[in-house]
Amino acid sequence: MKRLLPVLLFFSLPILAGAQQYDSIRFGLIGGPSFAYSTGEVQGPSVTGGAFTVGGILGGSAELVAIPYMSIEVDILYSLTTYGVEVNNTDKATILHSALEIPVMAKGRIPVDSGAFFLGAGVDLIFILGQIRFKDSSSNAATQIPPRQLFHTAFVASGGFDWILDSGSNLKLDLRYHRTFSSPIAETDLRANRFDVLVGWSVNL
Repeated sequence: MKRLLPVLLFFSLPILAGAQQYDSIRFGLIGGPSFAYSTGEVQGPSVTGGAFTVGGILGGSAELVAIPYMSIEVDILYSLTTYGVEVNNTDKATILHSALEIPVMAKGRIPVDSGAFFLGAGVDLIFILGQIRFKDSSSNAATQIPPRQLFHTAFVASGGFDWILDSGSNLKLDLRYHRTFSSPIAETDLRANRFDVLVGWSVNL
Protein backbone atom coordinates (compact mmCIF):
# COMPACT_ATOMS: atom_id res chain seq x y z
CA MET A 1 0.00 0.00 0.00
CA LYS A 2 2.75 2.51 0.98
CA ARG A 3 4.66 1.71 -2.23
CA LEU A 4 1.61 2.15 -4.47
CA LEU A 5 0.75 5.67 -3.30
CA PRO A 6 3.99 7.31 -4.62
CA VAL A 7 3.58 5.47 -7.93
CA LEU A 8 -0.02 6.68 -8.25
CA LEU A 9 1.08 10.24 -7.43
CA PHE A 10 3.87 10.06 -10.04
CA PHE A 11 1.44 9.12 -12.82
CA SER A 12 -1.09 11.70 -11.62
CA LEU A 13 1.25 14.71 -11.90
CA PRO A 14 1.15 15.07 -15.71
CA ILE A 15 -2.63 14.68 -15.62
CA LEU A 16 -3.05 17.45 -13.07
CA ALA A 17 -0.50 19.67 -14.87
CA GLY A 18 -2.60 19.57 -18.06
CA ALA A 19 -5.92 20.24 -16.37
CA GLN A 20 -6.32 23.78 -17.67
CA GLN A 21 -5.46 22.81 -21.26
CA TYR A 22 -8.03 20.08 -21.82
CA ASP A 23 -10.16 20.08 -18.69
CA SER A 24 -12.99 17.56 -19.03
CA ILE A 25 -14.70 16.33 -15.87
CA ARG A 26 -17.17 13.44 -16.02
CA PHE A 27 -19.70 12.44 -13.39
CA GLY A 28 -21.81 9.33 -13.67
CA LEU A 29 -22.96 5.95 -12.42
CA ILE A 30 -21.16 2.61 -12.55
CA GLY A 31 -22.08 -0.92 -11.52
CA GLY A 32 -22.15 -4.60 -12.36
CA PRO A 33 -21.42 -8.12 -11.12
CA SER A 34 -18.24 -9.26 -9.39
CA PHE A 35 -16.67 -12.73 -9.32
CA ALA A 36 -14.30 -13.63 -6.48
CA TYR A 37 -12.27 -16.38 -4.83
CA SER A 38 -9.81 -16.43 -1.93
CA THR A 39 -6.22 -17.46 -1.29
CA GLY A 40 -4.35 -17.64 2.00
CA GLU A 41 -4.60 -19.51 5.30
CA VAL A 42 -7.25 -20.20 7.95
CA GLN A 43 -5.62 -21.01 11.32
CA GLY A 44 -2.83 -22.96 9.59
CA PRO A 45 -4.60 -25.13 6.96
CA SER A 46 -4.04 -24.18 3.34
CA VAL A 47 -6.87 -22.46 1.46
CA THR A 48 -7.18 -23.47 -2.18
CA GLY A 49 -9.95 -21.07 -3.11
CA GLY A 50 -12.98 -22.98 -4.31
CA ALA A 51 -15.27 -21.94 -7.14
CA PHE A 52 -15.97 -18.36 -8.12
CA THR A 53 -18.87 -16.77 -6.27
CA VAL A 54 -20.92 -13.82 -7.51
CA GLY A 55 -21.46 -10.44 -5.85
CA GLY A 56 -22.34 -6.96 -7.06
CA ILE A 57 -21.14 -3.33 -7.13
CA LEU A 58 -23.02 -0.04 -7.63
CA GLY A 59 -22.11 3.59 -7.12
CA GLY A 60 -20.98 6.92 -8.51
CA SER A 61 -17.93 7.83 -10.56
CA ALA A 62 -15.93 11.02 -11.16
CA GLU A 63 -13.17 11.20 -13.78
CA LEU A 64 -10.85 14.08 -14.62
CA VAL A 65 -9.67 13.78 -18.25
CA ALA A 66 -7.17 16.60 -18.06
CA ILE A 67 -5.30 15.55 -21.20
CA PRO A 68 -6.56 13.25 -24.00
CA TYR A 69 -4.16 10.42 -23.13
CA MET A 70 -4.47 10.23 -19.33
CA SER A 71 -7.08 10.63 -16.60
CA ILE A 72 -7.73 10.23 -12.88
CA GLU A 73 -10.84 8.38 -11.71
CA VAL A 74 -12.34 8.29 -8.22
CA ASP A 75 -15.39 6.14 -7.49
CA ILE A 76 -17.63 5.80 -4.44
CA LEU A 77 -19.12 2.30 -4.50
CA TYR A 78 -21.29 -0.02 -2.45
CA SER A 79 -20.07 -3.59 -2.85
CA LEU A 80 -21.50 -6.94 -1.84
CA THR A 81 -18.53 -9.31 -2.01
CA THR A 82 -18.75 -13.08 -1.60
CA TYR A 83 -15.99 -15.60 -2.17
CA GLY A 84 -15.52 -19.32 -1.72
CA VAL A 85 -13.07 -20.88 0.72
CA GLU A 86 -11.83 -24.45 0.45
CA VAL A 87 -9.69 -25.73 3.35
CA ASN A 88 -7.49 -28.82 2.89
CA ASN A 89 -9.34 -29.61 -0.37
CA THR A 90 -12.37 -30.86 1.63
CA ASP A 91 -14.14 -28.31 3.85
CA LYS A 92 -15.92 -25.61 1.85
CA ALA A 93 -17.41 -22.34 3.07
CA THR A 94 -18.54 -18.97 1.72
CA ILE A 95 -17.66 -15.55 3.11
CA LEU A 96 -19.95 -12.57 2.40
CA HIS A 97 -19.66 -8.93 3.46
CA SER A 98 -20.78 -5.50 2.28
CA ALA A 99 -18.49 -2.49 2.12
CA LEU A 100 -18.07 1.11 1.06
CA GLU A 101 -15.22 1.28 -1.46
CA ILE A 102 -13.30 4.29 -2.79
CA PRO A 103 -10.99 3.24 -5.66
CA VAL A 104 -8.55 5.90 -6.91
CA MET A 105 -6.91 5.13 -10.28
CA ALA A 106 -4.58 6.75 -12.80
CA LYS A 107 -5.50 5.69 -16.35
CA GLY A 108 -3.75 5.81 -19.70
CA ARG A 109 -6.01 6.36 -22.72
CA ILE A 110 -5.69 5.68 -26.47
CA PRO A 111 -8.25 7.88 -28.31
CA VAL A 112 -10.07 6.50 -31.37
CA ASP A 113 -12.95 7.94 -33.41
CA SER A 114 -15.72 6.44 -31.27
CA GLY A 115 -14.03 6.85 -27.88
CA ALA A 116 -10.89 5.53 -26.19
CA PHE A 117 -9.26 2.35 -24.96
CA PHE A 118 -7.93 2.65 -21.41
CA LEU A 119 -5.72 0.87 -18.89
CA GLY A 120 -5.35 1.94 -15.29
CA ALA A 121 -4.21 0.98 -11.81
CA GLY A 122 -4.50 2.34 -8.30
CA VAL A 123 -5.58 1.68 -4.74
CA ASP A 124 -8.99 0.86 -3.28
CA LEU A 125 -9.95 2.10 0.19
CA ILE A 126 -12.43 -0.36 1.73
CA PHE A 127 -14.69 0.26 4.75
CA ILE A 128 -16.53 -2.90 5.81
CA LEU A 129 -20.17 -2.34 6.75
CA GLY A 130 -21.75 -4.52 9.45
CA GLN A 131 -20.92 -8.14 10.21
CA ILE A 132 -19.21 -10.73 7.99
CA ARG A 133 -21.31 -13.79 7.13
CA PHE A 134 -19.41 -17.11 7.18
CA LYS A 135 -21.45 -20.01 5.80
CA ASP A 136 -20.40 -23.69 5.94
CA SER A 137 -21.34 -25.30 2.62
CA SER A 138 -21.68 -28.83 4.06
CA SER A 139 -23.87 -28.09 7.09
CA ASN A 140 -25.45 -24.94 5.61
CA ALA A 141 -24.89 -23.24 8.99
CA ALA A 142 -24.16 -19.50 8.91
CA THR A 143 -22.21 -17.48 11.48
CA GLN A 144 -22.05 -13.70 11.88
CA ILE A 145 -18.46 -12.61 12.59
CA PRO A 146 -17.30 -9.08 13.49
CA PRO A 147 -14.58 -7.87 11.10
CA ARG A 148 -10.96 -7.88 12.29
CA GLN A 149 -10.83 -4.19 11.35
CA LEU A 150 -13.21 -1.89 9.54
CA PHE A 151 -10.65 -0.36 7.15
CA HIS A 152 -8.81 -2.35 4.47
CA THR A 153 -6.90 -1.56 1.28
CA ALA A 154 -6.59 -3.31 -2.07
CA PHE A 155 -4.77 -3.08 -5.39
CA VAL A 156 -7.04 -2.51 -8.38
CA ALA A 157 -6.24 -2.73 -12.12
CA SER A 158 -8.67 -1.55 -14.81
CA GLY A 159 -9.05 -1.91 -18.56
CA GLY A 160 -11.79 -1.36 -21.11
CA PHE A 161 -13.33 0.97 -23.65
CA ASP A 162 -15.04 4.35 -23.32
CA TRP A 163 -17.64 5.26 -26.00
CA ILE A 164 -18.48 8.90 -26.74
CA LEU A 165 -22.22 9.41 -27.29
CA ASP A 166 -23.74 12.17 -29.43
CA SER A 167 -25.54 13.70 -26.45
CA GLY A 168 -22.26 14.69 -24.76
CA SER A 169 -22.36 11.68 -22.47
CA ASN A 170 -20.16 8.59 -22.31
CA LEU A 171 -20.74 4.86 -21.98
CA LYS A 172 -17.93 2.54 -20.86
CA LEU A 173 -17.16 -1.11 -20.24
CA ASP A 174 -14.68 -1.42 -17.37
CA LEU A 175 -13.06 -4.78 -16.49
CA ARG A 176 -11.24 -4.73 -13.15
CA TYR A 177 -9.02 -7.01 -11.08
CA HIS A 178 -9.05 -6.37 -7.33
CA ARG A 179 -6.81 -7.98 -4.66
CA THR A 180 -6.93 -7.11 -0.97
CA PHE A 181 -3.81 -6.54 1.14
CA SER A 182 -5.37 -7.78 4.41
CA SER A 183 -7.86 -10.31 5.75
CA PRO A 184 -11.30 -9.27 7.07
CA ILE A 185 -11.48 -12.14 9.59
CA ALA A 186 -9.28 -12.52 12.69
CA GLU A 187 -6.87 -15.49 12.89
CA THR A 188 -6.84 -15.86 9.11
CA ASP A 189 -4.61 -14.71 6.29
CA LEU A 190 -7.20 -14.62 3.52
CA ARG A 191 -6.81 -12.49 0.40
CA ALA A 192 -9.84 -11.80 -1.78
CA ASN A 193 -9.21 -11.92 -5.54
CA ARG A 194 -12.09 -10.27 -7.36
CA PHE A 195 -12.95 -9.67 -11.02
CA ASP A 196 -15.50 -6.91 -11.72
CA VAL A 197 -17.47 -6.49 -14.96
CA LEU A 198 -18.71 -2.90 -14.76
CA VAL A 199 -20.81 -0.72 -17.07
CA GLY A 200 -20.70 3.04 -16.55
CA TRP A 201 -22.54 6.06 -17.88
CA SER A 202 -21.31 9.64 -17.39
CA VAL A 203 -21.81 13.19 -18.62
CA ASN A 204 -19.15 15.79 -19.45
CA LEU A 205 -19.09 19.02 -17.45
